[in-house]
Amino acid sequence: MRIGTINVDTTPLIAYVGNPTAGWAQQALPGAFAQAFGARIAPGDPGAATLSVRIDTLYLGGGGPGDPDRMRGVAVLGGHTISVHAVSTYFSSPTDQALPEQAIQGRVQELAVAFAYRLKRKLGV
Repeated sequence: MRIGTINVDTTPLIAYVGNPTAGWAQQALPGAFAQAFGARIAPGDPGAATLSVRIDTLYLGGGGPGDPDRMRGVAVLGGHTISVHAVSTYFSSPTDQALPEQAIQGRVQELAVAFAYRLKRKLGV
């Protein structure tokens, strides 16, 4: 299945984690889907399906495998609704203390990539 349009809704995140975190997820997800789905992305193809994704929750854990970062949401593609739960393990570095906002944004980006690949796996493509 080819994907012509990607719609991302992070409205639930604004209430859950606020901005700028919800905004970072909104920015990161389209690129993460393009990375994960590669050649299946076909902008402007009139026969391609629309991928609609809603992100409901995003949790930034304390670090390590015992408390990973998590993102949950729902995707709709070709009439199929798929629940997606992605996990990314964060390990802190000394730079994180000096640049905390950039560290959090990087963690959100990693979660977006994990979410996109988890969706790809669930779709079997």
